[in-house]
Amino acid sequence: MKIKKISDVDGCLDGLIMKKVGFDQPVDEKFYAFMGQFGELEYHPDFARPYFRVDVEKSFVLKGVEGNSEITLILSRENPDKSITHFKNLLEDYQSSKIGIAE
Repeated sequence: MKIKKISDVDGCLDGLIMKKVGFDQPVDEKFYAFMGQFGELEYHPDFARPYFRVDVEKSFVLKGVEGNSEITLILSRENPDKSITHFKNLLEDYQSSKIGIAE
């Protein structure tokens, strides 16, 4: 899973720093379960489209729908650059953890 595009979300409420992150493949349970190890995972499989949210305290919140190739990333106001770097580092760790695993 690789990032194809990161774009700003305009018109955010409360001064939130939000980004749309597009991936080269759909988000699956393995991805948000991995990210959930580093924060608080909410998962709602009974929604019309299974929704997840991961809150990594003092860093970022990511949320999305299982099966979509795009998520929303809400960055910490205190240090958004550090937050996005943290997200990218965790994504690299996730990618490394999948090497050699048959899908």
